[in-house]
Amino acid sequence: MTAVAEAPAGQKPAPVPDGSTMVTVKVARFNPEDDKGAHWDSFQVPVLPTDRFLNVLIYIKSYLDGTLTFRRSCAHGVCGSDAMRINGVNRLACKVLMRDMLPKNGKELTVTVEPIRGLPVEKDLVVNMEPFFDAFRAVKPYLITSGNAPTRERIQSQTDRHRFDDTTKCILCACCTTSCPVYWSDGSYFGPAAIVNAHRFIFDSRDEGARERLDILNDVEGVWRCRTTFNCTDACPAASRSPRPSRRSSAPSCSPDPEVAEPETRRPPASFDAGGLFVSGAGPPRTHPSIWPVAPNNGCINQYCSS
Repeated sequence: MTAVAEAPAGQKPAPVPDGSTMVTVKVARFNPEDDKGAHWDSFQVPVLPTDRFLNVLIYIKSYLDGTLTFRRSCAHGVCGSDAMRINGVNRLACKVLMRDMLPKNGKELTVTVEPIRGLPVEKDLVVNMEPFFDAFRAVKPYLITSGNAPTRERIQSQTDRHRFDDTTKCILCACCTTSCPVYWSDGSYFGPAAIVNAHRFIFDSRDEGARERLDILNDVEGVWRCRTTFNCTDACPAASRSPRPSRRSSAPSCSPDPEVAEPETRRPPASFDAGGLFVSGAGPPRTHPSIWPVAPNNGCINQYCSS
């Protein structure tokens, strides 16, 4: 079922800014409290090149259909609230600039928006995020230490900080995890967001829980479930990167550098062939590409990189 929505009867016509282009926005709708079931609604929206797609949704809710439901907060790509599937790709609505979507030849544009996949839909574009955060919590994404806390800060060198700095950029929007076909078909898989946040603490020189997290990730639903589809690479809006190449080789290492790691976390570095397949080292042998394969083009070595 597809409906075309206009301003409700008796309401003032929706404003049409000068220089705007009319765009058709096709929205996946679902309301558990009515009997329509899942269906599509289409809206005609005037769009300026400087608009973000979030502005388009706010326009629909403000002037065309106040029942449209979606999450949003900061509107600046920091909170991760407005993750949704736009034209088949997981994006943050506030980071999609309409100038990049409007056709140059004057053709009509239709934008399709759906909730992110793999999570239960609550209403319209809002999903239940609890399964995602359950996986996040499972990898213990917090500092684990023993002994008494220091009276001042825990000292860390710039070099040690640099080893995991990129992974701190994760905003937990779920764009990466819900773009993964393995996650769609196997709800028990941790997903890339949980794995990259585990990496953030495994490589933290102040943390003492690396072995514990590695054991968690070594589960059948952990890193070995990844099939290197790389959807998450394209979906990540924060460009969170996980392991980088070791200093001795262009191949990635699945463990901290043995020269700087604490004794209890030292493990033989993994080695890979030119195609990114596991050869030897940390982790059991397998025939599918590693969770951290070699990227031939831009130097990124895992699916969390953004090209």
